[in-house]
Amino acid sequence: MKRKLLRQIANEWRSNLWLAIELLVVSVVMWYITDYLATRITVLNIPMGIETDNCFLADVTMVPSSSDSYDPADSTRSLWADDARTIVRRLRSNPDVEAVALATHYSIPYTQNSNSQVLVEDSNGPDTLRTSYVPLRVVSPDYARVLRVRGVNGESPDEIAGMIERDEWLLGANLFYYTNAEARDTTLTEEFWNNRYKESITSDKSNLIGRRFLADRSGDSISHRIGAIIQPLKRHEYETPNGGVLMKLDESDDAQILSSQMLIRVKPEAYSTFADNVLSKSSTFYRAGNIFLSSVVSLESMRKEVQNDSATMVRNFVVVMLFLMVSIFLGLLGTFWFRTQQRVSEIAVRMVNGATRGEIFRRLISEGLLLLTIVTPLAALCDWLLCHYEMSNHVYWFDYFDLSRYIITVVATYLLMALMIVLGIWFPASRAMKIEPAIALKDE
Repeated sequence: MKRKLLRQIANEWRSNLWLAIELLVVSVVMWYITDYLATRITVLNIPMGIETDNCFLADVTMVPSSSDSYDPADSTRSLWADDARTIVRRLRSNPDVEAVALATHYSIPYTQNSNSQVLVEDSNGPDTLRTSYVPLRVVSPDYARVLRVRGVNGESPDEIAGMIERDEWLLGANLFYYTNAEARDTTLTEEFWNNRYKESITSDKSNLIGRRFLADRSGDSISHRIGAIIQPLKRHEYETPNGGVLMKLDESDDAQILSSQMLIRVKPEAYSTFADNVLSKSSTFYRAGNIFLSSVVSLESMRKEVQNDSATMVRNFVVVMLFLMVSIFLGLLGTFWFRTQQRVSEIAVRMVNGATRGEIFRRLISEGLLLLTIVTPLAALCDWLLCHYEMSNHVYWFDYFDLSRYIITVVATYLLMALMIVLGIWFPASRAMKIEPAIALKDE
């Protein structure tokens, strides 16, 4: 049967050539759509590494000097920092509050802020480890309790908080590191670095626990012990995790206090009314000197606001993809419908000669699937070129090409196209076989 199909396709090469070109173009477009959906679904399913339920972001503001309530005696940075500490203590005394953490702006979830540094092992050996530029999140110990940060080896938020308190660093599990010897090897290619990066983000980091690192070019000459490897952290749901590092915020440093914000975890039963209750006391209990609690925003509302553009973009893209898929399906349906309608007399002759409906279905469908199978390798080559020239979308760890992802999306595209072809042939073929052979041949 395969030989007969190939002979028939070869004999009808003109019409089949245009159909093959159509299938090729449609297959590449469908692959791009499938690849985009695969990357979005993959990224959205990566955990953020934190829990933001029942959490708020709070900030303090200084009373304007033009206000009648402004106290000129309280006008130095040290007094402002002490006032901010007082408000933090009062928040921690609130019976509805479980924990309050201080964090610099680039450590807050659902923000685009970032402060990156290269980390270098405190060693002079040729194999001293270095990292890529990694985000440094400067936080107080309660940060782990507020956002429920956990270690990859089962360390609890309380244990992580204790490590921060001891001024230990917590490295993200996907941290990318390499040795000085590797960095000095000028023969290393981009392919090597890409492979080294993949190895680093998937390898066990337990060998780093207990080693000491310092931030390169930061002016910090004090090395810090690595206390644990934590779950990779994401700033928001629509990005892949980065190799972030948690390090201790110095609450005795006035500048760090004044440049930080407060993250608050409240009891679930107090969540709905917490912001209003606290802000109603912002001019009394939650004011100290010229500093007062000016805003309390839920992380959930920040999540919706920050991710709204990304969610809208993905939603619009999905709508466009669905439209394209329907259009492509209708196009294939029309093509094969017309193609099958032209063969009504051929179907009638086969039925007169004793062919069953199942045999006719299988022959027509096999012809369409064989054409698809023939063009799929060429379509897969076009798909690979899109990946190679970085014209497709980012995936899991900022990698344009991943072999397993490529194979899965090519196979998924083939199956989806095959389904469209089967449906495109099934309906007109069913209708054609309901016509009496004598009538079909008479019309011819």
